[in-house]
Amino acid sequence: VLGRTLWQLFTVLKGFSKGETSLLSSWMLVVTFALAFYFILSGFFDMAKGIGELFGISLRSSFYYPYQGASISDFTYRFHSTLRKVVVNGVYLPLVDESQSVLADIAALLISNMLFGLWFGFTFNYALWGAFLALFLLLEKYVYPKALGKLPTVLGRLYTVVVVLLSFPLITENSFGGTFTLYRNLFSFTGSTIPLYNDKIIYIITSNWFVLLIAAVLSINAIENFSRWLRQTVPKFSRVAQVTVTVVLFILVTAVLV
Repeated sequence: VLGRTLWQLFTVLKGFSKGETSLLSSWMLVVTFALAFYFILSGFFDMAKGIGELFGISLRSSFYYPYQGASISDFTYRFHSTLRKVVVNGVYLPLVDESQSVLADIAALLISNMLFGLWFGFTFNYALWGAFLALFLLLEKYVYPKALGKLPTVLGRLYTVVVVLLSFPLITENSFGGTFTLYRNLFSFTGSTIPLYNDKIIYIITSNWFVLLIAAVLSINAIENFSRWLRQTVPKFSRVAQVTVTVVLFILVTAVLV
């Protein structure tokens, strides 16, 4: 439900004309896509997991707060970990084999990540998205592994979010021209090409602030950590709260679907 709502918001932002586009609307376009992409995919997996439980089949969680990753490598394992393991074990490792060649490792990482991207959409854009992630995986492995390891957790997560957001214009647009324009708009900080903001994007944000806030909170493990703390400190109240939240969510989801 949340993923669908965010996708509708993304569609509205994508429909902005050239005169309506601003720096803020461009960044909101990428952010809403990132959140919608995550919630839609993780929602489908949760449904599959629930159906599996009905038949006595237990599936491990495949999405675990990817935007909290401390690196792009961490992000790729949190973002559909099942697919990541299949790609690594079925493509990357056989290609590398026991070779110590850096070139072989680069080629294997590039090919496996392009296939990783193609799983989400069988187009050149998604292959390019996978290659973009592969570039940063290689940088983390060969260029700045020590520096990345010394980064505070907050900065590591900020680095991950920025890189991932900058990767999404490759798949939000249908043409190279559209992708180039979006990248240009994302870095138009001077306001000379497009305005920094306008009344329309302010209206969109103020009209949807609650959905965006809920999505931001649910995309990290803050509620999970709070729930764990609640169970440890006041277990009786925790059980009551859990039942209450479940009932409220059930009513809200049913109301939206109906």
